[in-house]
Amino acid sequence: SDEYADAVCRAIKALGGDLFLLMPPELGRAAAGAGIRFVPEGYVDLDYDAAGKLVLERVKQLRDPAAMAERSVRLITEHVVPTVEGGLLDLTVSSICVHGDAPNATDIARAIRAALAAASVEVVPLSKLGEGT
Repeated sequence: SDEYADAVCRAIKALGGDLFLLMPPELGRAAAGAGIRFVPEGYVDLDYDAAGKLVLERVKQLRDPAAMAERSVRLITEHVVPTVEGGLLDLTVSSICVHGDAPNATDIARAIRAALAAASVEVVPLSKLGEGT
């Protein structure tokens, strides 16, 4: 909700310092309104529905690292992710989140890094993503 987004952004602003917010793109407006640095983030190890909502898992499932890598490259280069309904969701992000609680999170991260490099996508430190936002 807009109320939640505004509250989160006000809290980040109140903490001050070099903090910035990594969240789904729809929080960008609230971040700009609060005057905080913002990096839109996509989640390749979770599913999205057609409305753009994340489909959360009660227990993190094994995900195929190669499929997550392909999904990451498409997200960054084509700005789309598949939906559980079988369509594609437009999503423009600057950061990819891999949840560390997945049983094979390190395998997924390695596969994503290799696939991004193979696709000539520059991987930069997180601190660089928060510059100028």
